[in-house]
Amino acid sequence: MNMLYRVAAIVGTASILAALPGAAEANLLRSQITNRELAQASPESPGNPSTWAEAEKFYNRGVRAADDRDYEKALEALNTAITLAPDYTSAYIYRGYVHGMLGDAEQAIADLNRALDLDATAAAAYFHRGVVYYNESQYQEALGDFNRAIALQPEYAEAYLYRGMTQVQLGDAAGGVENFNQAIALQPDNATAYVHRGAARVSLDDQAGAIADFEQAIDLNPKSPQAYLNRGSMHYTMGNLSAALRDFDQAIDLDPNLTAAYFNRGFVFYSLGNTSQAEADFNQAIELKPDYAQAYISRGLVLAARGEQQEAIADLDRALELKPAAAAAYKFRGDIRLEIGDRDGALQDYTQAIALDPNYADAYVARANARAATGDNLGANADYTQAILLNPNDAIAFNQRGGILSTMGDLQAALNDYEQAIRLSPDEAEPYHNRARLRMNMGDTQGAMADLQQAADLYRQVGDAQNYRLVLSEMANLR
Repeated sequence: MNMLYRVAAIVGTASILAALPGAAEANLLRSQITNRELAQASPESPGNPSTWAEAEKFYNRGVRAADDRDYEKALEALNTAITLAPDYTSAYIYRGYVHGMLGDAEQAIADLNRALDLDATAAAAYFHRGVVYYNESQYQEALGDFNRAIALQPEYAEAYLYRGMTQVQLGDAAGGVENFNQAIALQPDNATAYVHRGAARVSLDDQAGAIADFEQAIDLNPKSPQAYLNRGSMHYTMGNLSAALRDFDQAIDLDPNLTAAYFNRGFVFYSLGNTSQAEADFNQAIELKPDYAQAYISRGLVLAARGEQQEAIADLDRALELKPAAAAAYKFRGDIRLEIGDRDGALQDYTQAIALDPNYADAYVARANARAATGDNLGANADYTQAILLNPNDAIAFNQRGGILSTMGDLQAALNDYEQAIRLSPDEAEPYHNRARLRMNMGDTQGAMADLQQAADLYRQVGDAQNYRLVLSEMANLR
């Protein structure tokens, strides 16, 4: 007898994919160049004052256009300013910033390099080049530039913020928190810094600290969709689904194009049993971000839960086209293939998931289930054992391995596994039921009867009428 398949957790903290991305996906701070930053990056005085005045006029026009997010107009004005004053350091910095906002990383870096050639002490140039590197996922280069900006300007709050974000990306959440602390000390009203510190605290399992940071961010900026998104993620992780739903609703109200909010709200609806609304949210996430592999995986699991197996496989196929290294997509597709009787296809998928992620304990359990279904008890036992090595608290793996060991005739080892499963999951009926059957085979009638009674009570509590009646029948036959 097999325990029910592990419910597919639907980023960073609870999702169809094991973690809600919300806390880890707080939107990047849109870097804004301030007059204070540019005061350190003044242009060389041109020989002709009238030329300089004309260049400054176009520079200011470019700044205003960029502030209005009219980046093409800003670029045109800044080009003219630089043509008039080729050594205009601030214009290069600002044009680099504008190129970055337009997604032209190569030209942005070229402009910022030129600014640094003109003034090697321009902290703003290091900072904004670091931002470009960060957005290009070149985190070591970004870290070096943020370090230089801070060395030149020790009270550069934005640089501490981005350095913290970079350290989080490099796996140093504790270092990130230290930098966010510094950013907050310098700018106590910076809501974005609280959002990112909260996200880092999630990685450090500091739930209370994370919630406090997200709430502070909301207090400082009630119109911050990212703050609601992340607080909702924490509510979901802590099992408060109604609060999570309210926060995701609020995030979407504030930003109807916030993909992660639809993605995360889909998890809540899925957990509440509302698969139609969950599918609608994943559809919206995909519409907003057509290459969102995780959304295809999640929608596939919703479709599978509704019995639409072929449609589910199509979504997982699409996810793998978009993200060939998505081990979870292989694992979940394997689950569906096993359910529809395609054992060979399931085994191939599980094996690929393990090849991509050798520490994927659930994939070993799933492959063990498939191997057991094909009669490969030795292979199943090896996979359950590996899963237990990776996750010693996996009650399902102990329960399943107990069944294999019993079939192989190692009754005492099977008994040990069932006892461990019960210790880890005392409210799960199936290990008691399995241990009862084993005890019957071992001649322990009294122990078997006690286990059957416990299994019956637990099946009744969860409304499993079929297994409840089965246990009652087994108890009657044992008397």
